[in-house]
Amino acid sequence: MIIHPSCVGCDISKDHLDIFDERIGKVERIANEASALAPLIERWKGQDLLVLFEATGSYDSCLRRALADAAGSGAGVVCLKSGNHSVLAVIMPVSD
Repeated sequence: MIIHPSCVGCDISKDHLDIFDERIGKVERIANEASALAPLIERWKGQDLLVLFEATGSYDSCLRRALADAAGSGAGVVCLKSGNHSVLAVIMPVSD
């Protein structure tokens, strides 16, 4: 049997992130800064998650760095490109 990870979608702007976590079924808006991301990343630790967001250059760097720090070397990152658009998928491992 294959158990699929839960999905989290992030819409990134310069000042904020709109985050939809299918497990809780609502959108959260947080500031696009490390201090606002910390509690969210802590909540995601130890979860089998697929975090999807558009690669926006410098605007996604805070989220990407927080995810990489939390997941360590066990994270998988996939970049999907279509025309002028790129989507990054970060797969968080199941361990703390």
